[in-house]
Amino acid sequence: MSRNRNSAGADPGRDQAESLIAGLIARGTSPEPPPALLARVMSGLAPKRPTVWRRARRWLTRPRTLTVTPLRLIPLAAAAATLLAVLVWPRLGPGPASQPVITAAAQADSVELSLHLPEARQVAVIGDFNRWSPKDSEMAFDAERGLWTISLRLPQGRHEYAFLVDGRQVLPDPRAVLSKDDGFGNVNSILVIGNGGNGHGSDQVI
Repeated sequence: MSRNRNSAGADPGRDQAESLIAGLIARGTSPEPPPALLARVMSGLAPKRPTVWRRARRWLTRPRTLTVTPLRLIPLAAAAATLLAVLVWPRLGPGPASQPVITAAAQADSVELSLHLPEARQVAVIGDFNRWSPKDSEMAFDAERGLWTISLRLPQGRHEYAFLVDGRQVLPDPRAVLSKDDGFGNVNSILVIGNGGNGHGSDQVI
């Protein structure tokens, strides 16, 4: 079927160039194509730029090599630990470690010890509450009553003690109801604070 060159949409310039090339080919020559035709042909051969969706798909499906080093794992581990602490720790609720701890000082009671020994020159109280040291545990002499006295704040519980007289003689408390041999030839008095005791363990059996 012959081509109608006068039909709508025909390009006169292109038709003329094609007729020229066809005539030259028939005559066996190889002329340079017109610039307009060369540009048109090259534009048709140029690769088309892919769409944004196609480029994104290629980027996501492209295989990659992941290299992990110990130095890179440190920040990741720290971030994971922080996230775990924020999300999980509040749900665990208070545990035993978060309960208030009642110290011996908070339960301490004031106790007065006394010894009637007017002839002594120096008296101190020693016991398990001061590691059996007379330092900072010297008793004061009350001349009106003839007593050596001291006021202590001791935690609740059972305590062993004795009086050190003139730095050399160890005496038990004559007012104490309970006592115990210390295994070295001396007798220690027993003081019970709290749990029904009256300061000297009157209703305790040790």
